[in-house]
Parts: sequence; structure tokens; C-alpha cells
Amino acid sequence: VLQAPQQLFKLPVPVSPPQQQRLNRVSSLLNQQDHFTATSGQRSQPTTQVNLFSRPTLQPLGSPSKNKSQSSNPIRLQALQLSPNLARTSQRQQLIVNSGLQEWRSGVRETEGANKGPRINTYAQNAKFGKGYEWCGFFTAFNFSQAGFKYPESFASYQKSRDFFMYRSYTSRDAGLHQDLDQLRQSHQSQGSARQYFIMAESPTPGYVNAYKSHYSHIDLGAMTHNWQNIPIQAGDVALFSHGHVGLVVSYDARTGKLETVEGNTSGQGPDGKRWSQAVVRKSYDLSQAEDRKRFDGFGRAANGDFA
Repeated sequence: VLQAPQQLFKLPVPVSPPQQQRLNRVSSLLNQQDHFTATSGQRSQPTTQVNLFSRPTLQPLGSPSKNKSQSSNPIRLQALQLSPNLARTSQRQQLIVNSGLQEWRSGVRETEGANKGPRINTYAQNAKFGKGYEWCGFFTAFNFSQAGFKYPESFASYQKSRDFFMYRSYTSRDAGLHQDLDQLRQSHQSQGSARQYFIMAESPTPGYVNAYKSHYSHIDLGAMTHNWQNIPIQAGDVALFSHGHVGLVVSYDARTGKLETVEGNTSGQGPDGKRWSQAVVRKSYDLSQAEDRKRFDGFGRAANGDFA
């Protein structure tokens, strides 16, 4: 039985004019346009320009159910985290999961053609996109937005999501931007909560990082790579799939490898217990099995500073 489990650069201390200038540079670069193509039938590759990093205030469909917070397994410190406020993070992530499950219970699915439907259009609007784009990342970002997440556009694709969690930009290799993102990472660490990306041992990401070493010199692949028994997945983490899909973790049992998710724009269990397609669905995976492990690139967790 499945269990129902918003200033990015605002620093805690005053910053000098040079520091503020660099932070303003980051904000400007991150607001550059990205490219995607709207579809009306078949899924397609990105090409159409859209504006990023601006969203309206939206509310979830219905009221999230109140659930008791689940306890988390102990987590060893990662390369991109320094003494995180685990209680605050856990509370926020539970809110994100509750939002995702409420959307699932509401029966969200495509009803106006490919990648379109009243609620799906709302997910796209939240990420400042128009109708008709692949929406798995929009769904995940929408639920994060209900907890105050300030940058839902960063989950628009699997590649953008992965680089977000690694303090890089998939759409820009600008050295100045990298320097500013490094400064942001250090600021998040000083606050006790930094973004994290937990890489599956079978993931293609190590090859990707090694192919662009000059851009990822801050990454410690050894510390970030895990097998299924010790990967510290928590409810509310972002699941990134090797084939380019984005989902939301509902629960993970490291003893058995059982992973439960809620995802958009895919097929799985609908709220009526039947199989739904191109909808918000519940899914289950077994990471103790090689076939299922190969589906995943890794799992991301945002910093407290990424929320208002």
C-alpha cells in the first residue's frame, strides 16, 4: 500500500560593492533566455525562446493533507553540504511531497492535446513557459514553489536540473558566472545548507563531468557517487532520470531499495488505482535491481537559501 507521506542571492551578512556587483551579474545571467520547442503531438527537442526566472503566485489544487513527518536515515556530509539544518529541510520537503500527492489525487492529466490541460498549463505558467512543452519538470517545480522555491525554471529539463544542483548553468559556460556560482555555494555552506546532488554509481554524470573538467573543478565525484544501499535519498528530493525525465521522491527504503515517486507527463498508477498515461502518477522502483538503477542519473536536494 502506497503511503501518503521564495532572493537566491540574499546573504546573511552585508556584502561589499564588488561582491554585490558579482551577485547582480549572476542574477542577470540567470535571467537569460533558454530554448525549447512547443509540441502538438510528438515530443521534440528545445528551440523556442522563453524567458526564465519569473513566476506568478499559485496555489495547489485543493488543500494539502496533513501528514506526520517521516524520520530520515542518518546522512553523512557531502562535498556540497556543510552542517545543514536537517529539521528545517525535512519540514519543507514534506510540504513539497504533500503538494505532489495532492496534485496526484486531483487526477491531473493531458486533456487538451499533447502536453496540455488546465492544470498542466498552470504548471507551465508557474515556470514562465507557454502551453505545450514537456511538463514533468514543471510539475516537480510547481510543488517546490508551494514551499517557496524561487527558481522553478531551473527544473525545466533534466540537464538544467542536474547543473542547478551542481552550482553550474547548463546554458552558460561563462567563467564569471561560474565564479559567482562558487561564491553562492560558499554562502550556502556558511548558512549550513547547500545544494546536493547524489549520483548513482551507474549514472552517466561522471563521464559528463570529466568531459568538462574545467567547468566542474569544484565537484568531488567520489564523495557524490553512491550505491543504492548508501545513497541518502529523502522524501522531497528531485529524481533525475538518465533518459531525460524529472520526478519527485515520495519515499525510499535503503534496506530494500524500494523507491516511491510521484511524477508528471508519464504513465503509472492514477488516483483510482488504474494505469494512467500522460498524467500525474505514482510509480515504484526497486534500486536493488540493476535494470531499475540504470533508469536514474541521480537525486537532487535544494539549499535552504533557494527558498523564500
